[in-house]
Amino acid sequence: MHCDLNYGRGVLPVELGEELDVNVLRKPAMPVLDDPHDAVCEAFAKPTSSAPLTELARNVQSAAIAICDVTRPVPNRLFLRPLIETLARAGVPLKRIIVLIATGLHRPNLGAELEELIGDPWVLQNVQIENHYARNDDEHVLLGRTGGRLIVASECSEGLGSAEFVESQRRLLRLGPEAFLRLGHVSNPHPSEESTSPGTGGGRTWL
Repeated sequence: MHCDLNYGRGVLPVELGEELDVNVLRKPAMPVLDDPHDAVCEAFAKPTSSAPLTELARNVQSAAIAICDVTRPVPNRLFLRPLIETLARAGVPLKRIIVLIATGLHRPNLGAELEELIGDPWVLQNVQIENHYARNDDEHVLLGRTGGRLIVASECSEGLGSAEFVESQRRLLRLGPEAFLRLGHVSNPHPSEESTSPGTGGGRTWL
């Protein structure tokens, strides 16, 4: 049996023996939006179970937007500029908006890779873009301690978070399909924790 698996930007061909009982699990077909930009703006204006973003950002003077690095395929080009423009219309100064790349312990995304990740020259030119460096303790603030023994951490593990993210008045997350569940750090398996705990946490939080 021949099967093409999505791999990187292409496919990985796989040949499986006919003697094998193979079941291919596929994602269900999803509808394609006619106008993704309008749909994003509509979501900011009329979110589910929340006030509009312009209301949440009222009287806010700084905002941090955490996005995943290149290891997570996210269409940042579709939503970053509308998100930033919405914050600016609400009164948040562009110079006080930062896009923080939640790299966790991964390498930083720089140069052409950064341009591809952000996907919009306007965003690169108008707001601050920073990579998170988990091993730079000076760039983190202590949020607390856990008393339980962790699998790969000491008995009393420090919880460190990116200072830029923690100290912003309004924090926004790109929600992913999965969370890293680490005993003692992620107790509620909510997808936002992938961007906050591993993504912008200090290295000593889980090592």
